[in-house]
Amino acid sequence: MQRGHRYYTTPAWYRRKDAVRHRAGGICEFCRHRRMTQLHHRTYANFGREPLSELMAVCRACHRAIHGLLRRGTRLTCTEESLLARGDRGVGDSALWKAYLRACQRQEAVCLAS
Repeated sequence: MQRGHRYYTTPAWYRRKDAVRHRAGGICEFCRHRRMTQLHHRTYANFGREPLSELMAVCRACHRAIHGLLRRGTRLTCTEESLLARGDRGVGDSALWKAYLRACQRQEAVCLAS
């Protein structure tokens, strides 16, 4: 069975998923090219009570790539400014991830102010 499989059917999980989808604008936060279809835990340290900063909106291909499940030789299409193109590995609290989250917060503040 998948770790915490019941958690993924709870209202708390769906609230987190909706909030991350909103932050990402429905686009994969890793490649910035495809539609977001899944959430990825950058860490499981706070599983079940994770802050949104530990969750990343991803497409299926990027989620598989992060976990090393893509077929050998498969290349992912991404935008130049994406986390993938800039070298983020999709895990932990990297400097690239922190900068991305700060940019999202600034953008949200601008939208709320207008």
